[in-house]
Amino acid sequence: MKYTVIFTFILFLFPVGVFAYETVAVDQPSPFKISELKDVTTEQWFVGELDNFPHTFEFLLTEGTTLNVQVMYPEGALDPEKISVLLVKKAERGVTEVMRRTADKVEWTAFTDPISGLSFNENPTFNDRLEPGVYRLEVSNPNNIGRYVLKLGYEDDNGSYLNTLKDIKTLRNGLGLGTIGMIGNKYVYVPLFALLTLIFFAWFWYRRKITSA
Repeated sequence: MKYTVIFTFILFLFPVGVFAYETVAVDQPSPFKISELKDVTTEQWFVGELDNFPHTFEFLLTEGTTLNVQVMYPEGALDPEKISVLLVKKAERGVTEVMRRTADKVEWTAFTDPISGLSFNENPTFNDRLEPGVYRLEVSNPNNIGRYVLKLGYEDDNGSYLNTLKDIKTLRNGLGLGTIGMIGNKYVYVPLFALLTLIFFAWFWYRRKITSA
């Protein structure tokens, strides 16, 4: 039985792998709220739902930094739910456009996330080195209705098993999917099967020991 406890403890603390990312739920209840980003290098997936107005993110770069930006929408979503993304840099007067990915003018490709197992359509990645300054990212579409995922950063999170489950849950909930569906995820059923198998053999060994005593 002690091996079961040890196995469970290691499972919860062991880093999941190089594909790990951090999932952040976007909450912008009004068109006047701006989400401030503190870190644009660690890979983060911002999952949100447009509700009649764009979502805006702002971040400050104090030195030259390489920025990775990409947007996705769930597979099967209608065309009006395709997402556009705009990146601007604040200037002394107004802003300067840095990047624009317009939904109907880019090529979308199918993508299946190896961690969550969910399927998306994604647009080309923006990858460039930005100079110091204040930048704003705007996520929108013509109707400003629909769910999206904004991928930002490039450095692996390498979170623990429990954090990975939390990220999968946040992603699914943000896309309107139920938590119960996580049972079909490999990060749930594989460890669960291994744990149940270990418990079975521990019980079998214990019963055999009692019988032979």
